[in-house]
Amino acid sequence: MDLPNFPVASHSYFRIANLKEQYDEFIGSGAKSNPTFKYGTSFSNVVIARRLKKVSDNSLDLVSAGLNLQSKTVTKKDLNHFRFINAAKYGNPRSDYVNAILSRVESAVDSETKDLWQYISQACSYKSDNNEKTSIWPSPQLFNMIKGYGQKYMVDLVRADYKIGLHGVFNLIIKSTGLASDGWVLCSRDDDSSAHVTHKNKRITVGSNYRPRNIRATYRIVAHEIYGHALRGPQDDLKESEGFAILLEQLLDKKFKPRRMFRYLAAALGWGTTTDSMDFCAVYEIIWRSMVILSKYSEIDAKRHAFSECARVFRGGRPDIPGAVYLKDTLYFSANMLFWQEFEKSTISYNDFMEIANGSKKVLS
Repeated sequence: MDLPNFPVASHSYFRIANLKEQYDEFIGSGAKSNPTFKYGTSFSNVVIARRLKKVSDNSLDLVSAGLNLQSKTVTKKDLNHFRFINAAKYGNPRSDYVNAILSRVESAVDSETKDLWQYISQACSYKSDNNEKTSIWPSPQLFNMIKGYGQKYMVDLVRADYKIGLHGVFNLIIKSTGLASDGWVLCSRDDDSSAHVTHKNKRITVGSNYRPRNIRATYRIVAHEIYGHALRGPQDDLKESEGFAILLEQLLDKKFKPRRMFRYLAAALGWGTTTDSMDFCAVYEIIWRSMVILSKYSEIDAKRHAFSECARVFRGGRPDIPGAVYLKDTLYFSANMLFWQEFEKSTISYNDFMEIANGSKKVLS
């Protein structure tokens, strides 16, 4: 059977078409009712039924299962099927990761945020005195050593002037790394889409209206896409690809900071990893409070970011159905943690690091 001329990746179908509208409505209502997401025309019974006949594997099974959840007459069987495929494809969220994240939030609580933490701990049934104490985070010694390797490798990015903007930094590093002479180009889309790499066409694409949250985010995005994906080359395993790309982001910080952590927590809470499954509203109330405590966001910013994180993990599922969570985004945090755990097991030299960076050495696959 010929390769299909349409996307088979589930996230291609789970793109929310009414995100801003639902955000405005959700915040305007005081977060009292779950959002209702709409999707593109390809995420429909007619289109998916036709495309299922043209694929010989189970590549569209998760899309089909997600589509079933959009029906007004969703059954328990529909939900269980969606969850089963998610878990088989991405793995169940881990309770030790959830507890480690909540412990990290708890460590940042002060007199001004103690009421927020009380809400979180009660909603999550979390008690610091009876939870697993094993740390999942890399030691400061390991982080500093790997950071030295990373900043040597990404020296052109470290020295880049942020004033030239995201697109300017991208073009600078594409040229300085030799990607430009190899045919790579930066393509701009007339929207606010985030950056992504296409190895087949040697393209890095980013929306002309896309704006990183802050200056540091500009550098992280370039590190992730150019050094983590374009230069390393395509990887057969998503964990191998994203775990290292996120690690490179972290090496630009002074000390270790988890990435995609709140997204992982949102998915795990919705899934029901350490408590009963939760719907969008319940997860949102925990996530924005966690962001105020740990990230020091204002309440307004925290609520905006929390909505975005919850939308990511409930897309393709159903915000109003507890447990109808899309687990793809848990992979990024868990894969990154696995990288650090592998680095803890043995001494990593700069040569080892560079073999991983250039794609000749695998860590997780």
